[in-house]
Amino acid sequence: MKYFSKLLDGIQKVYKFLIIVAMAIFTVVIILSVIWRYALGNPITWSEQLCRFMFVWAIMLGIPIYYREGLATYLDLLVEKFPEGIKNTVSIIMDILVGLFGAFYGYSSLLYIMQAGATKFQGLGLPSGFVYASELACSIFLVLCAIESILKKIISFNKSETGKGGSNK
Repeated sequence: MKYFSKLLDGIQKVYKFLIIVAMAIFTVVIILSVIWRYALGNPITWSEQLCRFMFVWAIMLGIPIYYREGLATYLDLLVEKFPEGIKNTVSIIMDILVGLFGAFYGYSSLLYIMQAGATKFQGLGLPSGFVYASELACSIFLVLCAIESILKKIISFNKSETGKGGSNK
């Protein structure tokens, strides 16, 4: 489990770096686009498309990080009222649902990439699958994060159950 978490830590660092790069490109291109449009009177035709792509990539790479860091909420107010055992079970079920959604989303994005084929976006000349690849990257990491979360919860639940059983003897 420790090695799996370290692997995900490494992937998360790469994703964070890519988000920073995407947002830096986004910011620089927007500034240049405004300067070109209003100061020089000649708009950059590809700037809007590139910024949209960078924004999509930043969002898609950020979703699994958001989930892994525990920033995503799901029925917290309701679940907090449950007894501890039920709370753990519901939490694991929610992680399973996230993993299943990630798998379905990944499969769907793979289909989109394959359907896009060699078609290219006019402004940048990038393949259409470029945007859908961000969804695939999101879903793969999301599934891995859900697996990690499920395993951690099962391990901690088993440790707490073993600790309770051991103290009664």
